[in-house]
Amino acid sequence: VYETAIDDLLRIAATPAAVAPVSDGSDGPSYALLLVAAISLMILGVAALTNTLWRRPETEELEALAWSDGLTGLANRRRLDHDLDAGHADGPTSVIMIDVDHFKGVNDAYGHQAGDDILKRLGILFAHHVRSDDVVYRYGGEEFCVLLPGADVDEAHSVADRIVAAARDVNLPNGANVTVSVGVAGAIGDELIEAIEQADRAMYLAKQQGRDRAVIAVGQSDVD
Repeated sequence: VYETAIDDLLRIAATPAAVAPVSDGSDGPSYALLLVAAISLMILGVAALTNTLWRRPETEELEALAWSDGLTGLANRRRLDHDLDAGHADGPTSVIMIDVDHFKGVNDAYGHQAGDDILKRLGILFAHHVRSDDVVYRYGGEEFCVLLPGADVDEAHSVADRIVAAARDVNLPNGANVTVSVGVAGAIGDELIEAIEQADRAMYLAKQQGRDRAVIAVGQSDVD
């Protein structure tokens, strides 16, 4: 609308009617029509600016919601896919995959609301036990993912151990501790998708070894 008003003003300025004879008897020209158009344009400009400033917080909020998981408030799978497509620096980046142990049984025994509450609490704990540059994503269902830029696999394993310990602070309705199985893998440059697959396999290896632990992907470190 503002751009259209500018075009209209330019057309008015180019017509003879833009300069009207003075009605008060003086001999000078009166730019009455042009003045009215300019005032109208200024009003439209103020309105456009006000509308932009009013909509900016709303737009930013909608964009944030698009990248966030509705339940936990963490970054969502869409954000993870975007971050993977964007690529990372040539240095090391590690990946942590997390799965809540026996979560289907939690939903079956206590209901989905109880399960949702546990996921929310875990999400908060995970975010508090990673490094400042790390990003925690809700991968889907009861699975979470963490990207750790600049971290080698041993440093990521230390973060994973903190996550395993933190999960035990969440209790089920019967008083039992929640546990998680965690897999860790490292990558260089654009190998993150492969690292996620390796971390996922390591996570299932952690389940096979008894759950409630973090395991590094096979062949990436001597640390278990």
